[in-house]
Amino acid sequence: MCRPWFSACEESVHALYHVHPNPEKVLKNVVAELFSRVETCREATALQQTLCLVKLLFVVGQSAVCSVVLLERLAQRAKKARETQRIREREETVSIAISETPVHGAASTDKARDGAASSMEEEMGMAAAADAEHDKVNEAY
Repeated sequence: MCRPWFSACEESVHALYHVHPNPEKVLKNVVAELFSRVETCREATALQQTLCLVKLLFVVGQSAVCSVVLLERLAQRAKKARETQRIREREETVSIAISETPVHGAASTDKARDGAASSMEEEMGMAAAADAEHDKVNEAY
């Protein structure tokens, strides 16, 4: 007799969390109703008291589980949106840097080579930078 109630309750709570924008407001009323039933079951038999309490705790537990799942979903969405925003900002920064780079023929090519060589010095160290400088001189001839 109680088993169908628990299955229906579980599915109802899941559906509520999937459909309703504020499921906690609806569940607040449901929990209040079940709590009042627990209070009125004090004069009933021990089995009825237990059943009222079990139903209340079941609804509270199901809503807690669904709340955790909802929070996980929201956290994943926020993380994905934040990552998308970072990617957009990087793309905008790169496109701005590319558009601001002046193009003046061979002079800009030499400057680009000089910039590449200086960054290469930082990355490779002094010994490798000397080799890179040697290669740069050989490319010029």
